[in-house]
Amino acid sequence: MLSRQTRELAEVINDKPDMECVLIVGSFLDQCLASLLRRYFVKSETADNLLSFKKGNLREFASRIKMCYCLGLITKGMLKNLETIGEIRNLFGHTHLSLDFANFDIEKLCNNLTYPKIHEIVGGDGNAPFAQVHGSRNRFATISFMLAGRLLLTGLATTHRERLEQGWE
Repeated sequence: MLSRQTRELAEVINDKPDMECVLIVGSFLDQCLASLLRRYFVKSETADNLLSFKKGNLREFASRIKMCYCLGLITKGMLKNLETIGEIRNLFGHTHLSLDFANFDIEKLCNNLTYPKIHEIVGGDGNAPFAQVHGSRNRFATISFMLAGRLLLTGLATTHRERLEQGWE
């Protein structure tokens, strides 16, 4: 299922119009964060309610980003990139005007997106950045795809916390 979803994400990133690309990528990253949190939290109805889109305290993209960071599930660089992607998504989603990656504000935000260092991906002390691509859409796409992969892999390696069963009845 992951490979199918990743393939579908790549198709969206490469083939869809700018607005569709941004909104779907933002939604995909939002779901990756929710999945990561769900895997980390104690299995419970309370955890499910926190992440519920209808009434959960962690239903918003920004809240999920901050919670993942505070729990040590994402790095500071990932936090900043996810917040920037949230800003880009909000610009596209909250305007009646047609936007694209050539828009000055969108370009500026895309230029704030940072590439991971090698040591953040493979461990060790390497610090050379990945080769950078040019163009706002390409930068957004590449970094979003890297973030999605990292979130999915982190989720696969994450286990549920154990519930305390003693000490307070």
